[in-house]
Amino acid sequence: MEEKITKETKERYTVWMMPSTREEVEELMQKGNCKRISEFIEKAVNFYCGYLRSSTQDYVPQIVLTTLKSLMNENENRHNGSLFRIAVELSMIKNLLAYSNGIGQAPLDKLRADCASEVKKINGTISFEDAIRWQT
Repeated sequence: MEEKITKETKERYTVWMMPSTREEVEELMQKGNCKRISEFIEKAVNFYCGYLRSSTQDYVPQIVLTTLKSLMNENENRHNGSLFRIAVELSMIKNLLAYSNGIGQAPLDKLRADCASEVKKINGTISFEDAIRWQT
């Protein structure tokens, strides 16, 4: 079975661009591993064609997506761990207060409703000083 190998030959085209664009191309040629401006332009055109032919998800390299997902998972795990530790500490405080003050169910229900209303009003941002002012 014989394979046919076809080779494209390059053709010459005239390209018009602003002098500032040419300066930028010349500045970035080495970074793009290009020896000639025509090589740089061809790579840029191929890159842009790939962008136009693909969806954004296909266009972004898979390694970038994988890295971002990994970072998001790591961040989520850290937040979940912090929330768990805060919940444990809050549970300890609640149990200590309930045990030491002998609070009944009716006053507790009223306090919960008042606190929920207050937290909604201040958008969840409360300081100890705010709590002291609210109690007086």
